[in-house]
Amino acid sequence: MVSIFTRRVARYDYKVPGTDVTIEKGIMVQIPTFAIHHDPDIYPNPDVWDPDRMAPEEVKKRHPFSFMPFGMCPHQ
Repeated sequence: MVSIFTRRVARYDYKVPGTDVTIEKGIMVQIPTFAIHHDPDIYPNPDVWDPDRMAPEEVKKRHPFSFMPFGMCPHQ
């Protein structure tokens, strides 16, 4: 099963850096993981399996949250 979204509830107010947007405590946020993982600006030819994408030198070129296999947060 492919998860197209990762859902999280804000535990405190969070001002998004570089914007006038504040995510208020208690608001549910959906992160479009499928869209991020299939973005050709991040992963050229996203529908083609390329294990070299996960080579350490390639990973360093991307934002740390451009690959979110488990939602990238503490799990309880």
